Amino acid sequence: MKVAIGRKLMLESLVKGGAAALSDEAQTDNSTLSMLIKSIKLSVSDKELTIESGTNLIYVKHSVPINEESGIKITEPGSVVVPAKEFLDFINVQREESIIGLNFVKLSSPETINISDGNLENDGEENEVKLEIKKIGQLRLVSKCSGDSSKTSGKWELDCYEEKRFGVVDFGVEKNDRFEINGTRMVDALNSVIFASLEKDYDHLWDSTSI
Repeated sequence: MKVAIGRKLMLESLVKGGAAALSDEAQTDNSTLSMLIKSIKLSVSDKELTIESGTNLIYVKHSVPINEESGIKITEPGSVVVPAKEFLDFINVQREESIIGLNFVKLSSPETINISDGNLENDGEENEVKLEIKKIGQLRLVSKCSGDSSKTSGKWELDCYEEKRFGVVDFGVEKNDRFEINGTRMVDALNSVIFASLEKDYDHLWDSTSI
């Protein structure tokens, strides 16, 4: 994968598509798959750039069309799974007018990361069940000021994980719409009642609202 995108559009897309991975729920997760829960899936094709993220509570997908208006330049299509917060941190410190270059470099041999999930048997002995998450390469990030290809603002690399265990929701499945509402009205309605909910509840009962 090799793509160039304006910093403003990259930031906007990352915040929207990475909302689940950037949430407090995801960032405080310490399960065996926390590495993936805190990550986004970034995909680029000839038609669009898509960012997805998800937890056990929410899945988000945001797409931007590849056209003259978006200004996205695709040299090589592809997809990667990378840590969301580290990606966001890099984009946040770049100059407003920067062009962000993304280049995936594949490892010659994937590195396996073993994460143990301890299970206790009836006899009290602990048996470890290992879940494998593989690092398959790095996503190289380069920030350059628009109009000056020789001036580099920043460079960074992010580990890329295999997509095998990254959950994907099919938004194309037929569904029955229950209602439609203007976004601003929905926010106003929620703000009128969510103050009464708990900030966090383990069973997700008292931190929820009924619609």
